[in-house]
Amino acid sequence: MKYFEIYIDEDLDIKSKTILNDYWIIDEGNFLNKPAKIVQTYDITLGELTKLVKKHSCCEITHGNCRECKEVMMEKVAAQTVYMSSMRNKIHTCSKCQIELRKKAEKQYQDRLEEIRKMQRLNFEIALIDKKWTELPANELSMLYSLIQNKTKKNIYANVFKGNCFDKTMWNYVKKFENLGFLNVIRDGNSVVEFEFDERINEVIKNLFLKKTDADLYSDSSVSNILRFSLTKKEYKKTDRDPDYGGIFTLPGDIILKANTRYIFGGWTLTDGSINLSFTPLADLQKSNVTQENIENEPQLIGDIVKNMFNEIRDDTRELPTYDQAFGSLDSNFYENEDEDEDDDWDVPF
Repeated sequence: MKYFEIYIDEDLDIKSKTILNDYWIIDEGNFLNKPAKIVQTYDITLGELTKLVKKHSCCEITHGNCRECKEVMMEKVAAQTVYMSSMRNKIHTCSKCQIELRKKAEKQYQDRLEEIRKMQRLNFEIALIDKKWTELPANELSMLYSLIQNKTKKNIYANVFKGNCFDKTMWNYVKKFENLGFLNVIRDGNSVVEFEFDERINEVIKNLFLKKTDADLYSDSSVSNILRFSLTKKEYKKTDRDPDYGGIFTLPGDIILKANTRYIFGGWTLTDGSINLSFTPLADLQKSNVTQENIENEPQLIGDIVKNMFNEIRDDTRELPTYDQAFGSLDSNFYENEDEDEDDDWDVPF
């Protein structure tokens, strides 16, 4: 059972003692005089009242015995609001035992987390045996590769989730990858602490992703390896430092440009002064509209080679050779000797 006792310093003037006595009058669990009433009655400020109460008085509350160590639990308060809060709260353990209990609970929690972490790391070993990554479609392989490349929670939220950490579609991908053992999501309750990856799996996924053919990698129509956009000519420039071309463009889908890949580029100036630009991997030369005259040392399409050959023949002004000049003449005695042994050697002059 709780009970309390009020303490007021004796060496105070009569007015201060009177104020403090009025402040601590409790009737059936409630304070009879609120601070607003006291400051009005005695013509003092709320700050002066608060300072007087804290410096020269207190209320000592007894909460009973601690159920852990059995010692009497005492609490000193120096404000009406703190008193009311303390009397409402059910306190069963002293502050010292509460600290020990929190330490014990924290250790149990950490031990539980460690057990979970062991199970998560075991999933990596299972994934290395099952090799389920070979069954991933191209878009999911690309997504997993992006997660691995960004690695940390901060980068993944910024670059993969595009700033929306509540994206359900993205979390469905993450959940699938986690169930397959490709990654672990370290959590503290419902909060995500960090993403964890295994370097062995990372290396396998990276190699698998980079070895994928362009046809497989870009089977998703929303993903392309060709970048095309237009530079809009600015009619008026406020200063000489303003760009000659400027504007905003939107890509219809994701564009993937690979490092160390050779690209063929082309630019076309339109009648309004704007420029259309195109960047295409040399491996996809057939998709490019760039004339190949300036890339003689690069692979060319058979169609372009044949076209150029016929253009050269068309533009050749030399006189064409006669049939005999081109193929020679047949031996006039050939038909006269047609009855001779068929096994005799004979020459065709072309």
